[in-house]
Amino acid sequence: MTWLLEEAVAGRFVSASHGETADVPAATSAVPVPGGYVFDGHVPATPLASVWNWLGVHATNSTDPQGSTVVHAFVDRSADGVRVDREDTVLENVFVPREKVVETVAFGHRPGTVSRIFPWALPLLGNVSLGIAERALDTATDSARRRNAAHVGANSVPHTSSVQHRTAEARLLLENETARLDNLTTALAGGYVPDELLATLSAAKQQAADTATQVVDLSLEIAGASSIHAQGELKRLHHDVRTGAFDTTGGRRPEVAAAS
Repeated sequence: MTWLLEEAVAGRFVSASHGETADVPAATSAVPVPGGYVFDGHVPATPLASVWNWLGVHATNSTDPQGSTVVHAFVDRSADGVRVDREDTVLENVFVPREKVVETVAFGHRPGTVSRIFPWALPLLGNVSLGIAERALDTATDSARRRNAAHVGANSVPHTSSVQHRTAEARLLLENETARLDNLTTALAGGYVPDELLATLSAAKQQAADTATQVVDLSLEIAGASSIHAQGELKRLHHDVRTGAFDTTGGRRPEVAAAS
């Protein structure tokens, strides 16, 4: 995997489609050939579809008489047979050299190298969501401070009961979830390994993403109608926080969890 780190350092974009809803085992095949595998199939588009240089995919090798295996590999965008459009990535007889294959895993068995990424990646994804939420709440409260309530004789907007209630609720949600995730991350860094590692990590990441979405929704209510301006920062943050559902462990997509 050193080569992948070197590619990232060199400024090349790496994306992964493993967690997309349509990326079930039957969607892409991998046939062993001398020096590597030939990939065929359709891979769902990712948020980095327009810029990625390397795409992480998994495909099914059904040629082994002892049983099918899942092949985890990275595909070079410039390879022959790769076609990228807005909906998906089409792989037609794409050769992937063996050194770009991360691992092969028998059906029903947990991956090794791939799963070892999760204790670092999933808490980071959760923190990204919470960071978006914190920025949204700060932006919304700043916006509220600059406004006055519409009716005559009213307090300024930040002192109205509805804004105070929403602000307090959002702040408590954010602080509680941040503390929960920080505690888990600290424990993992100290060597703690839960009995159900992937389930614990997935739940923590999903809880952070869900909480962040709640906080951003409350932030929109705090800011009022100005928050839906097409060019406004809150509108962008609202869009960004909802991408937390589209990753390897999206909790509302049982077909992905089953395939994993």
